[in-house]
Amino acid sequence: MNDVCPLPTIDEFLSDPALLPSNSYINHPDFASLYVRKGKVGISIDGDNAFYWCDKCVTIANITARNPGQGAFTALAEELMHKGWAIYVENVNSPQFRMGLLKKGWTQVNCSSGFMFLNNHDGHLLPMQIGTF
Repeated sequence: MNDVCPLPTIDEFLSDPALLPSNSYINHPDFASLYVRKGKVGISIDGDNAFYWCDKCVTIANITARNPGQGAFTALAEELMHKGWAIYVENVNSPQFRMGLLKKGWTQVNCSSGFMFLNNHDGHLLPMQIGTF
């Protein structure tokens, strides 16, 4: 994709949570395209009437599997969760993918903004103070 400056692997990108940049395309053998961010994400959980910061979170902003339907996303999510990261997937357009996330226990969040999903968030949600979003 980029011969001048090779893309980092997911491990290289996540190796130091404070390391900048906090967003990057990732070189991953199972994905034709994988764009992620790391850091805090503002979360509202439907019906909770509260807002949270989700810390130590990987946001998956753009993802295209090389072989869709073969478990690449599930393997990536399991790898990230095993490393202690919460995972936020934004703008899930595919109804089939949305249903799959729900069946696997993902939580739909930020419902007023679209189809966003969060997983492995136990211990990562911090109450948000008014005016800090």
